[in-house]
Amino acid sequence: MPKPDTNPNPKPPSASLSPAQRAQKLFGDLFGAKKPKDRAEAMKEFAALSPGEQAFVQSELLYLTLLGQERVRVSLQDLSDQLDDSTDALIETLQDLRPRDDDPLGLFDGAEGMEDAEEPFQDDVSGEEDDEDEEDDEEDETEGDDLELEDNDDDDDDDHTPEAA
Repeated sequence: MPKPDTNPNPKPPSASLSPAQRAQKLFGDLFGAKKPKDRAEAMKEFAALSPGEQAFVQSELLYLTLLGQERVRVSLQDLSDQLDDSTDALIETLQDLRPRDDDPLGLFDGAEGMEDAEEPFQDDVSGEEDDEDEEDDEEDETEGDDLELEDNDDDDDDDHTPEAA
């Protein structure tokens, strides 16, 4: 025995169709032609309609397009909201996983040597130099004044590879 329809407010068949399905059902024969010959025939049929009928068909298609666009907008908004919720949940989870103490698991024990390696670089960036470094630089400059480099302009075809030396 078939089950009686339990839905107190059944939708009419055209209302349950998506806008694309509805457009296909109403105007598929007219606009869905794939062959050039069939398309030309559909154009003749559309041209044979009165201006009021043509305007109605165009209005119906625009209406269905707007319905479809609204569905896409709502779907994208829902997706955006879900992604925002997921991102918030991920951030909370990562914060819960972050160690509360310095490093109770010892995950960053090897990083102590890296901190020492960065300190001289930090001094150079700040522009601060030790007084000893300045004295060494002054000594190097005075020693360099006594040295003269030989300039051999005669050898323009010098081969600067290690093998030539």
